[in-house]
Amino acid sequence: MTRLRYARLSDLPGAYRVCARTAGAGDGLPEGAVRWSDPQLVGHVYVGPYIAAAMTGSGGRPHSPAAIPTAIALVIVDQQGIAGYCLAAVDTVTFARWCAENWWPGLREDYPADGEYPAAERELVDLIHAPATASAAVLNMFPSHLHIDLLDRARGSGLGRRLMTDMLAALRSAGSPGVHLEVGSANAHAIGFYEHLGFDVAQADDDATIMTLPLRS
Repeated sequence: MTRLRYARLSDLPGAYRVCARTAGAGDGLPEGAVRWSDPQLVGHVYVGPYIAAAMTGSGGRPHSPAAIPTAIALVIVDQQGIAGYCLAAVDTVTFARWCAENWWPGLREDYPADGEYPAAERELVDLIHAPATASAAVLNMFPSHLHIDLLDRARGSGLGRRLMTDMLAALRSAGSPGVHLEVGSANAHAIGFYEHLGFDVAQADDDATIMTLPLRS
């Protein structure tokens, strides 16, 4: 049986594995191709802070209705474990502040900026020391951001759409006026998927495309 639910801290190892196996999926490499000498590093950047912030952003009560969460983390779980996730920051600026105080300091010790790393991992270490955010023009209208990753076994059955629909509903409930995401400009399949959900292209260059969706009518 496949279920969609809020993430738990115990889901971190499985979600990290999904991240390591799917990162760069739009670059033509097959799922699970060896990309990382340190497979934890990409999860430290793109998974860990979201799940951790979702668990701690409401006084230790994840997704408490009494407080607006810092982040929202949803996962797909099947008989083999975590098969996908959708992770979001309710307010990107607030989330960045939480990460600066609670997530990045330890990783900056573990991954010093002056260390030697393979090229792909060098980019991740740079993000640990200098996290990137969207432009003020995007954040003013679309302060939330999200990303989604699914293993092959979770694709093609509507689970990705369900995951996104649930996340967008959760962001609306949290009071977000709009959400943005970044996708590789060469990833036409992903861009088409987001367009079918109502996202529009806000900014684009040869490498990355920013897409936005208003959450209030």
